[in-house]
Amino acid sequence: MLCEPCVRADPAAAAPPLPWESTDTGWFRGLSDTAFGALLPNRTAPAFFGEALKPGIRFALLTLLPLLVMRGIIPFTRTIRFGPSFQTQLLGSPDSLAIALDVMAAAGLSILVGVISIGVAGAAYVSLSAAYGAEGARRAALRFMLYRGWLLPLAGETGLFSALISWGLPLEPSGGALSLAFLVAMAPLLLYFIASRAAARLASGVAALPSFAVAVIPFVILALVEVAALTLLGSYIDIPAP
Repeated sequence: MLCEPCVRADPAAAAPPLPWESTDTGWFRGLSDTAFGALLPNRTAPAFFGEALKPGIRFALLTLLPLLVMRGIIPFTRTIRFGPSFQTQLLGSPDSLAIALDVMAAAGLSILVGVISIGVAGAAYVSLSAAYGAEGARRAALRFMLYRGWLLPLAGETGLFSALISWGLPLEPSGGALSLAFLVAMAPLLLYFIASRAAARLASGVAALPSFAVAVIPFVILALVEVAALTLLGSYIDIPAP
């Protein structure tokens, strides 16, 4: 337990290595423990201070990429209708090849939109962290994006949680069910915001007040870029905009 100025002065001494980067655990436990570390953003944030990027890239490929694939299947497929109450229905008379190609196209669209939006927002986060933070802030911010970017495909109106909830809700859900669904869909987004500010403060060395700007500005950019990308690409391939 250290005070914040002490953590900012020496982040490497304030937290143990990320489980994914430890040789004491297997790859599955390292993956799961690192992911669950997102639930303790202030405690795990100092561990993003470091030099290694390759482990973070591998972690992102195993977490962010599959979630981006799954996120796009429900809202973007045009041969299958999902819901209500977890029902599925074929639209028209597509054969197996048409369905497979449609699902692949939906996954590809989701990956493309995710790479664009998360990439632009991540570049803004890294740049702001470097501008307001201490030495090594750029690398720390990049490591944060690699290890916590997987939260973003889960969250928001176009996220995986929202898609699954919309699929599972009955045709005429109650107000309480809709409120609960909204909270569940927004929870990963709130967690990501808290984690991004914690990483800015405790790994990149950004002061308390500027850390709000470092977290908020990329957050807004992410939402705007994602909506713009979906609108642009959706109109091109005949998918309704969010």
